[in-house]
Amino acid sequence: MSTTTILELDQEDITARLLDDSVTGAFKVFSQRRGVTESDIMTALGAVQGSKPGLVAIVLMPRLIPDAPGSPGPRYFTRYPVQVIDWPVMRKQVTGGLSAEALCERVRQILHYQSFGRGQVLTFDGMEPAPMANETQVSYILYFRRLGMDTPPAKCATCGISPNGGASPQTVTLTCGTAGAAIYYSVDGSYPSALAAATPPTSLLYSAPFAVAAAATLRVSAEKTGYAQGDVSQAIFT
Repeated sequence: MSTTTILELDQEDITARLLDDSVTGAFKVFSQRRGVTESDIMTALGAVQGSKPGLVAIVLMPRLIPDAPGSPGPRYFTRYPVQVIDWPVMRKQVTGGLSAEALCERVRQILHYQSFGRGQVLTFDGMEPAPMANETQVSYILYFRRLGMDTPPAKCATCGISPNGGASPQTVTLTCGTAGAAIYYSVDGSYPSALAAATPPTSLLYSAPFAVAAAATLRVSAEKTGYAQGDVSQAIFT
């Protein structure tokens, strides 16, 4: 099973698409996830002796913005920032070349409605100036977005507790609708899990109905290999 995520793939594809358009040498493209240093940027801008002044485009790390928080996916917009940096004083002395604004326009044209074959397209989502430490440099950040949704993993069913609270003492039966799932419970209000059943145990593995002899907060959850742990059920005994 591949461990490469859509976020990683999209960043690689955005970088590659911009690189494909920069073959004339008009601007240099970096990917933040691959690593970019201040020295890399300054060299590309022409601050290092012997380097040709140009423009820089950096594919920055994405942000996820919830779109429908109540959906089981969940559903969200992924926002991909691309930073453009220009040093007009250096660039105009040698080449003239593209301005930051012109490059931003080109990046918008390249990436707006760009599809990478994974079922969604990028759309332009705004642009704003970015502050620079060197006041003679100018920078913008362009944003592109796509809609995404995570596929929830298979999950153990929520356990049933019978009786579901009340006055103690009680004999309690636990059930789970996921065949073969192990049920873990605690009676001190702690989180029930297989890990918590290790030494020193705060959870117990359910095997048969048991007695709740005194006031207790019973919490229950199920686990099974290949499944996400089930939601926690709780019952209060007084």
